Amino acid sequence: MRRLTLFFAVLTVGLSGCAVRGDVQPAATSKSEFEDAFYQGKEFKIADNPEGYKEWRIFSQGATGFVPQNSVRGNAIKRAQAFCRTQNGYDMRVLSEHRASGAKILGNFPRVELIFVCVPPNTEVNAYDRKSMRRMARESAISKMSVDSDKETYDKLEQLGRLHKSGVLSDQEFQEEKTRLLDKNR
Repeated sequence: MRRLTLFFAVLTVGLSGCAVRGDVQPAATSKSEFEDAFYQGKEFKIADNPEGYKEWRIFSQGATGFVPQNSVRGNAIKRAQAFCRTQNGYDMRVLSEHRASGAKILGNFPRVELIFVCVPPNTEVNAYDRKSMRRMARESAISKMSVDSDKETYDKLEQLGRLHKSGVLSDQEFQEEKTRLLDKNR
C-alpha cells in the first residue's frame, strides 16, 4: 500500500510539471487554440492595443488536470516576456487572456492563451499601461459578476478570492468588493 501511494504521488508530481506549449505567433495571422475546442473557456479583455503595436499570440496547456491554472498562466507570461526581450529589449503587455473554465476533466485541462504586445521600456504608455491593465482587469472581472442567487454570490466570492490571490486585487480592493457583493444580498 505504501509503494502504491508513493507511486501515485510521484506520478502526480511528475505529470503536474508537463505542459503543451505553442510558439509565439502573430495574432493577426494565427488561429486561436480555443477556436475549435469542445470546451471554449472564457476570454478576458484586459487592455486596448496602445498605439497599434503588433499583436502576438502564445498558448500554454497543462498535460493533465492536475496542473494548476496559475502555473500554466505563469508559463505563458514568462515565455511572452522572454520573447519581447528579444525584440529590442521591449516589455510585454497583455491585451487579452483566454482561459479554460469548468471542471478539469475529459481533456479540459488548464490552458491559457495570451494576446500581447511588445512595447518600448520606460515610456509613458508603459507607466500608464501597468496601472491601467490591473484596473481594467479588475473592473472587467467585477463587472461580469451579477448577483442573482446565493449560489452565484458564492461563485462570485470565489472569483474575487482568485483575483485577490493572483494579485489583480489588492487587500483593500478585495475587502471593498467583498463587502459590496455581500451588502447587495442583504
